[in-house]
Amino acid sequence: MLGPARPGQGVRIYPIRSQRTVVAYRVEADEIVILCVFYGGADYAALMAGDEG
Repeated sequence: MLGPARPGQGVRIYPIRSQRTVVAYRVEADEIVILCVFYGGADYAALMAGDEG
């Protein structure tokens, strides 16, 4: 798995430093679901803080 898991939400993040991009995703039983892609230094932690999953 790529990226650290967020505790209790099952959401992982994968930073792409060369692009200043962060991909938020969740690993399901048989697929990977892309939840959101954040560009250009967006404060993804604040934007996802209220996400209960």
